Amino acid sequence: MDMKPTEAKESEAQESEAQETEAQESEAQKKARRKKPRRKRKRGARPRRKTEAQESEAIESLDLIWGAEAIGQEVNLTERQAFYALENGYLPATKVGKQWVSARSVLRAKFLKSAEV
Repeated sequence: MDMKPTEAKESEAQESEAQETEAQESEAQKKARRKKPRRKRKRGARPRRKTEAQESEAIESLDLIWGAEAIGQEVNLTERQAFYALENGYLPATKVGKQWVSARSVLRAKFLKSAEV
């Protein structure tokens, strides 16, 4: 089987291409094997849920006053005066939905601070 020089070059080129594809496939297989295993989650990583008693105790410790009328009674204002003071930012409170809420300790601190000045 005598081959012409061009045929020999072509067959050599085909053989080298086949070897390159095999090398690429083997590299891909190596990469697939190198994947890191999944890390197991540590037990107790999630925070524990508070019991109802703990939650109610935390809420009571805030000593929140709900509603403009109750806030007004705390600082000796009428309901309308309390609304005005709340809407214009004179009293430290926030609105939750449609209701005004303030912490009793924050209200007292505001008035004690203004009495000192």
